[in-house]
Amino acid sequence: MNRKQADLNEKYELYGLTDELLDKQVEINKRRHELDISDKDKLVYEDFVQ
Repeated sequence: MNRKQADLNEKYELYGLTDELLDKQVEINKRRHELDISDKDKLVYEDFVQ
């Protein structure tokens, strides 16, 4: 999941927001929600994300 997010972030930096990237981000977010997986880069304090 983290690798997919990193790839998506790289493409976003290169091309900006596109419909394809937005769709992929929504899919990643849905899957994270279903599996209760947080983005490790967004941790604020130990296991909490904001």
